Amino acid sequence: MKSLKEITVDEIIDSEYVSVSSDDKLSKLKKIMEDHNIKEVPVVDDNSFKGVIPYTEINKNIHKDPTKIKAKSLVETPPEIEGHENLVDVAERLVNSGNFSAAHLEGDRLLGVVNEKIMVSPLRNSVKEFHNLHVKDLMAKEIIVLKEDEKFAKARKIIEDKNLNIVPVVSKKGRIMGKITSLDLLKTMGPREQMRYGDAKGQKDSISEIPAREIMDTNLALVKDDKLSICKAVKKMRKLGTDEVIVIDEEEVPYGILTQKDLVEYMSTFKESEELIVNLVGIDNDGQKRMIYEKVEAAVQGKISRLLNRPRELKIHVKTFQTEGRREKYSINLKLYSELGTTIIKKEGWELLDVMDQVIDSLKEKLTSQKEKRRDRIRDLWKKGKYNK
Repeated sequence: MKSLKEITVDEIIDSEYVSVSSDDKLSKLKKIMEDHNIKEVPVVDDNSFKGVIPYTEINKNIHKDPTKIKAKSLVETPPEIEGHENLVDVAERLVNSGNFSAAHLEGDRLLGVVNEKIMVSPLRNSVKEFHNLHVKDLMAKEIIVLKEDEKFAKARKIIEDKNLNIVPVVSKKGRIMGKITSLDLLKTMGPREQMRYGDAKGQKDSISEIPAREIMDTNLALVKDDKLSICKAVKKMRKLGTDEVIVIDEEEVPYGILTQKDLVEYMSTFKESEELIVNLVGIDNDGQKRMIYEKVEAAVQGKISRLLNRPRELKIHVKTFQTEGRREKYSINLKLYSELGTTIIKKEGWELLDVMDQVIDSLKEKLTSQKEKRRDRIRDLWKKGKYNK
């Protein structure tokens, strides 16, 4: 059984990539992304690599005149990778850069690309770091859904504001009906080369008012067992051509989502580090930052150190989402990567440090529960002779 660090770029890279030239128009870029279901497209001129264009840049410019926007005005520089680098190296590069793909170059010639879909493809077979993990260990448990009669504009706002890849669409009773993904934002905007600026803008406004049920994608990878192995979940994604599996209960109500992005983020946590990496965003006040870091340090050195052997990365996102006079209400989202998988905590309240205390207390409780369940699962596997460290 291979580990992530034994699988190299050379083994998985896509050397038959589709590309555009610097002078290609916005409408062509859009069509290529739609046809190939990709989030980034490389720009190559006469075998010389210029960069990539992510779908987010198309979305930002979709309302403008498509006859005047060329690829070269939208180019971004992706992370570069070498053929000998392993999945952990590439995953860390993708997560830190925020790109959807990485480029393998020889001089300025593009040899191939590696994106999220390619990254997770080896997981169809048993990979050591994922061997004893199930969908419930890595899936997002607090999901946002869209009712079938709610407008597409709301789906766009949720995806962009919350930085999500997918929003499930449900019936009035909560039953899964379809989904709207980040790429659907691109697909539903349809300016053509011959459109005038006003036409495209008008189309954008009209599409925003369409109910979700008329735009949603009904190609769904659904699972009713959140104890499904990661290996089988990835096989299901590949079979149905989706970037995610949606977990539903007996009434077909969605309660969890596991995406390819989640799997790549988990891969990145296996990058060796001398200490736990803490990533805090959303706070500008230095005093508040310092106090949050102090609380985290005390927790990590205390009970959390007794619960975990390998805490790898802690992401804390603080958001102010409501005000009452001069008071601010805070929402704190915490995501911890460790040998127990991904642990997610979300709390909100009016006093920032009190909310942080609640988050830390909940984190300790959840880790305790996860560790007990993992211990019981390992004991059961030992009895069946199926456990591999």
